[in-house]
Amino acid sequence: MNNAVATVLCERSERFGQFTNTGRLYLIYSLKNRKFVKGYIKKVGWEILYRLTPGMYIRLTWDYWTKDDPPNTITAYLGRIICKENNAVFESESITQIKFYSADFLKQFPEQIRDLYNGRPGYHGTPHIDFNKIYSEQEHQSLIELIKSGKLIIEGEENE
Repeated sequence: MNNAVATVLCERSERFGQFTNTGRLYLIYSLKNRKFVKGYIKKVGWEILYRLTPGMYIRLTWDYWTKDDPPNTITAYLGRIICKENNAVFESESITQIKFYSADFLKQFPEQIRDLYNGRPGYHGTPHIDFNKIYSEQEHQSLIELIKSGKLIIEGEENE
């Protein structure tokens, strides 16, 4: 009699790309392992494919559009991955958003936020993220607290 339990894996794809007037990078961060989850990067289709177990994760996204003011937006979601058939569905519980002009503004935020921005793809390139980097417990907790604050933070405006 075998008591082994099979791990459920479900799939999710996230977008990335840097083009003439737009850019995007959407990553999954593991709460359990305190690091970005490594997926399979497909340059054709500009996607990162993930195979994930159900549980709590953070989804960090960077979006850029030259016509926005400010042009950069980082959104951080704390939520749960659930499997629906074979698809990993992300259900958000808390969201914080940062709108900014320059990387200097990000110095006040947890390291994962800065690494997302610094790892964004170059023009028609792929992301440059260290998927093996494990973040300190302090940075990890700072990120969770930031997301749970539910703030909209805009560079150049008074943010409480």
